Amino acid sequence: MPNNKKEVVFVKKIFSVLLFLSILLGAFSFACAEELSGSYQLWISVEDWGAVVTRAILALPGEVAQTDVEKDTFNVMVSRRDLRGNDPLKQLGTREVLNAYVSDADGNSLEKNNYITIDMKIGPNISAASALNYATGANVWVELQYLFCLNKPLTIGETEYKNLPELTLSGMRYDLIDRFDFGMKTYGEHTLRYAYYKPKDIYEKSPLLVWLHGGGEGGSDPTIPLAANKATVFADDDFQNAMGGAYVLIPQSPTFWMDSISGNRGDGTSVYTEALMELIKDFVTDNNIDEENIIVGGLSNGGYLTLVLAREYPEYFSKYVPVCEALADSLITDEDIKTYSELSMWFVAAKTDDVVVPEDYTIATYERIKALEPKDVHFSLYDNVVDKSGLYFKDGGEPYEYQGHWSWIYVYNNDMITTTNGEEVSMFEWLAK
Repeated sequence: MPNNKKEVVFVKKIFSVLLFLSILLGAFSFACAEELSGSYQLWISVEDWGAVVTRAILALPGEVAQTDVEKDTFNVMVSRRDLRGNDPLKQLGTREVLNAYVSDADGNSLEKNNYITIDMKIGPNISAASALNYATGANVWVELQYLFCLNKPLTIGETEYKNLPELTLSGMRYDLIDRFDFGMKTYGEHTLRYAYYKPKDIYEKSPLLVWLHGGGEGGSDPTIPLAANKATVFADDDFQNAMGGAYVLIPQSPTFWMDSISGNRGDGTSVYTEALMELIKDFVTDNNIDEENIIVGGLSNGGYLTLVLAREYPEYFSKYVPVCEALADSLITDEDIKTYSELSMWFVAAKTDDVVVPEDYTIATYERIKALEPKDVHFSLYDNVVDKSGLYFKDGGEPYEYQGHWSWIYVYNNDMITTTNGEEVSMFEWLAK
């Protein structure tokens, strides 16, 4: 084994070259060890910027003592693959180990057992940690393979090993995504897949939140709208407690919510409007939902459809939350503006959004509504989109800055405050009222 830092760096470089060559050959199968069977499980967490791998739990064929394990015991490498499009992703990288310890299968620390938990560093600019990839207009789960090598010998059972084998990936565990169930229904020519959450121990009618994803989350895998934009937050305790328990329905568009009846995407209509409404009505019928408290919101493409629904079904929903909405103000009539002014709405956008420029969309629309002196229409306009956790920073020490289009981050962190009836309330409190 290497005896100094320079040798460790050299060994890591050698592993990177070997990994790269193995991927080019279409295989990720070389051993950095003697014969030994084992597996590993990856834990996925959904953060503000998307789904990431936070932890690996190794299942070894013999017991290991905690006194033999520390964070510097392991060198972790990862292969990320997404072969769609003309420029497929074939990324190789290393993961920084934050902690390593003997545990049970759920990551609970033990003095001796045959499981080892490895916690790894994550961050919005650590691409090797990401479990997703955006390409060809859509997010997908990437193919992941991890390699765990030893920086010092490790005793497993009664045998000392200088290296671990290429362990087999046994499965994934998804934080919060696992709280959702999934379904699929067909209405006419449109099949809509969806994720849904049912509140626990609720014996009376409860609110329903319908949340519409952005343009990168369409397709045929309803976990993507949950994972790519942190919509999992609506099953988290903070939101559920604020709402007193709420149903959540997250439909998935097969393509884009903005696909229009005329064939000109984004013309102010959607081919999915009727199918979506049928899905919502069926969900309401099948569950114990308060029909006077059905909320709809969405981001970008989903914000577009939120405004279409506000125009077409102004009496069906109790509140509307269009975030960085993509319905051009030039397509909104004065009659539509009057309708919006009579509803409960909360717009969200950031000035640095260069995907849906606010001056041509949200700002222009809100100013027209504001001129009619609405009673319950609000607008949170941010200068930019920055980290609110206090964990991530730029090189100069300022909070990490995200793309300006990602103003949904403020929604998921319940950052917005407005004043209603002389009282300051957060977004979640406003939704619950």
